[in-house]
Amino acid sequence: MTAIFRFFSIISLLYYSQVVFACIDISLSRDSDVTRNKFLLSTSNICYNAEGFLDGGADWMIQSFTNTAKKVPITVFAPHDDEQEAFDAGAYAIHKYGGSFLAINAYEERENLGIDPNRYFSLDKQHAKNCGISATASARYTERVLKAFPSQLYITLHNNRNGGKVSSSHYTAKAKFYPSTQSNVIDEDDFVYMTGVLPKGGMDKTLQLIRAINAQGINIVYEVVTPSNNDCSFSNVVALNNLGLYFNIEAEHGHGLVQRQILDGVMTSVMQFL
Repeated sequence: MTAIFRFFSIISLLYYSQVVFACIDISLSRDSDVTRNKFLLSTSNICYNAEGFLDGGADWMIQSFTNTAKKVPITVFAPHDDEQEAFDAGAYAIHKYGGSFLAINAYEERENLGIDPNRYFSLDKQHAKNCGISATASARYTERVLKAFPSQLYITLHNNRNGGKVSSSHYTAKAKFYPSTQSNVIDEDDFVYMTGVLPKGGMDKTLQLIRAINAQGINIVYEVVTPSNNDCSFSNVVALNNLGLYFNIEAEHGHGLVQRQILDGVMTSVMQFL
């Protein structure tokens, strides 16, 4: 990004941070992700908003889209601005299922001035310290994002590289793999993460949901989150603060159609339990 572009973006952020928006004319957006999905996002029932603020030494821009015709407690989040299929799936989700869609605008880059937007969540000073991030700045960022999440169901969308470290065959010791036994099992790079704290009564209900999603031909990695293994990702802050049901739908770059199919499979299963 050129210095001039960042200068003008900061000026616009300083302006936007002083304004409380209702709905913004989406045609005013110059974001390529929005332009690419204008057909889905320009309908009269989609309320577009943008909030800019300075925090943690970085200028942030949060774009939100709310389906006013389908007010359901579902919010979809795309934290990485270099993952185009993830944004496209978010636009698809809000158009089809309603709720809200939130996306971080980081000028088409994964990080925002060296800060990973998905590793900057904390509402606890010790958790932030363990992650090596600013407790004050991360708390402000977390609160800004969470205020756009009046939900019971949270879905984040990510894209990964073929054969990379993010797949259903590569996961940490705090996670367990639940493979689908269906014949239409999807590529190992296309799968679902679930997170939560281990409930006192066990995981009976969670396992029922996992099996229902597995029946859609979808592999699942379930991660048990504790204060000691918290990585300050959005999934972990949702789990530790008991904010709601959480899914992360991962898909390889270029697998946009598959990502939307997984989203449909998750939603079909979840609707049986909400």
